[in-house]
Amino acid sequence: INTWKKKYQPNSDLLNMIGLLYFKMENLKMAETSYIRAILKKPYNSIYASNLLNVFIKNQEYEKAIKYYENWIKYKRACEHLHVTVGKAYFDTKNYQKALTCYQKASIIDLYNFDYQYNYVLCLIKINKINQAYNSLIKWIDNHPMYDKAYYLNEFGVLFLKNGLFEFSQKLFFQSLEYNSNDVQCATNYLYTLKHLKLYEKAIDFSNN
Repeated sequence: INTWKKKYQPNSDLLNMIGLLYFKMENLKMAETSYIRAILKKPYNSIYASNLLNVFIKNQEYEKAIKYYENWIKYKRACEHLHVTVGKAYFDTKNYQKALTCYQKASIIDLYNFDYQYNYVLCLIKINKINQAYNSLIKWIDNHPMYDKAYYLNEFGVLFLKNGLFEFSQKLFFQSLEYNSNDVQCATNYLYTLKHLKLYEKAIDFSNN
């Protein structure tokens, strides 16, 4: 890193890259300094701001991250990465409603991003809007121009399973198997949910087919 500083004129992109390297090395103080210097050179670059917020969150300075974000969006446009990063700060502090809003904003910018939709659905589950969570993901999958719908249905099924929502996870695993009946892990997950729902005959019938 020091060689880079001596060899190259530290423009904003280089300072951001140096910050990323420091962040990976867990030298958070130097990462923060590098990101701030990058932002000073390009004050409207929200990716740099998102990286800076990651430092605050890593240090568990959640209020600092949230305040920085709220000041930013008053005057500047935020990219999807910035919304997602502060969404994590809200989520980690159990402010699920505000986290939901952030992930929703990110999803509007990048409609087909699975991670954004996943976090959006998770927030809906956390605020007990289960039907809305399920309907939202089904609509997202139906409108998604992708080929592997089975994968996404299974992933959301696992999400509902982890949150003890066996009825919904059972539906998702079943739909996933309709697209890919050879997925052994999904079939195992499906049988697991049937067991918890005490649908023993249905489980036996499925196993015999």
